Amino acid sequence: MSGQPSLKQRKQSVAPKKLHRRRSVSKEEAEAEWKVAAQPPPARRLTTPELGAARRMFFELDRDGSGSIESEELGIMLRSLGQNPTDDELKALIASVDGKHGGDADGKIQLREFLVLYSRGLDDKSAATDGDINDIFSSMGGDPRATDSRVQAEAVKSYLLSEFDLDVDVESAFKLGMTKELSKGDFAGLLNAS
Repeated sequence: MSGQPSLKQRKQSVAPKKLHRRRSVSKEEAEAEWKVAAQPPPARRLTTPELGAARRMFFELDRDGSGSIESEELGIMLRSLGQNPTDDELKALIASVDGKHGGDADGKIQLREFLVLYSRGLDDKSAATDGDINDIFSSMGGDPRATDSRVQAEAVKSYLLSEFDLDVDVESAFKLGMTKELSKGDFAGLLNAS
């Protein structure tokens, strides 16, 4: 029996692998990574507003109306957010919930499985990295290398509305007083607020 793997080795071989995403933002910045944990925490119960938002997102992602999100649909969504996942990474993300929460193991994400992913995303309290902050500030028109760089609050509001259909009260979100300009530090404060 020395040729057969131990129970521990067999469990490790079927556990989901960590999912890594690498995208070079600039030569100076470190590569960003995202991962699917091998043993994700149990899903929590969503509040009514969270459940409504998750359901809307699910049906927007289900472009073909099949009642499930396929790898291709998931890839389109992640690429629209600036991610560049490989086919293997998409499969690993789907496998992290597929068939484990009342759905069938069909290589697609059903609504119940999507709700688990959604709640994990809400509960991820990891702090934004300098690279994340630089990327967001830069996408809003700021220069993250210039200490005096600012973006107009109205430009941020317009961008969020046109690109993501989000009508955000930027002045309240950033707690702006008389100033209507945002610095990189303002974005860092919002992203890392608990």
